[in-house]
Amino acid sequence: MGFFKRSGDKRPAPKWKKKDPTAAKKSKPDSDISSDEDEANLFNDAENAKVQEYSDEDFEDVQTAAYRQAKQLLEKVKGAEEQETDEEDNDAIAHRLIRDVQEKRGILFRRVAEKLTVDEDKPLIYRPHRFSPVAIAVSNDSKYIVSCGKDGNVVKYDLTEKKKVGTVSANSGENGHQGHIMAIAISPDSRYLVTGGVDTNIKVWKFDTLEFFKDLGNHRGP
Repeated sequence: MGFFKRSGDKRPAPKWKKKDPTAAKKSKPDSDISSDEDEANLFNDAENAKVQEYSDEDFEDVQTAAYRQAKQLLEKVKGAEEQETDEEDNDAIAHRLIRDVQEKRGILFRRVAEKLTVDEDKPLIYRPHRFSPVAIAVSNDSKYIVSCGKDGNVVKYDLTEKKKVGTVSANSGENGHQGHIMAIAISPDSRYLVTGGVDTNIKVWKFDTLEFFKDLGNHRGP
């Protein structure tokens, strides 16, 4: 009978094919793909430009701030150095003015012992006094030495000529000392000679001529 199929005649079952996921994409028109890519590129370019712009501004701000701080620090250090230099200059000027005033008034003391050179092979020996010498003084130019002794005399000695060039005698009348002379000094400018004795008087003499110049009065003791 035609309505019955043979049991041995089997037809193969139809095979269903899996859909390719890329097929939908491939089926998409090329114009759409190009448009999407352009939009993506534009978006990326905008983002990159934004990041780049931010980075440049940020770097510029940091650099400007660092430069400003460095400049301020430099000005501060420079100002401190100038102030310190000005203070040192003022101190030096003040010290020099004080020394000038002291030198003019004859009250400036200088340490010259360490600068003094002594020829040990040729010592200077002279005897200007009959009795023991009490005090001596050397002029600032080291040309003269003045001594006083218990005999009441003052002797001026020339170190270059090696001879006595002046004397203030104990018998100098009313301008002289009464008794021994205990101290003697020469002014820094070598203009005056000052003596002090047991009579409590201080007297000033002209150094060049050893003439009496001024009496400074009496003291309570020698």
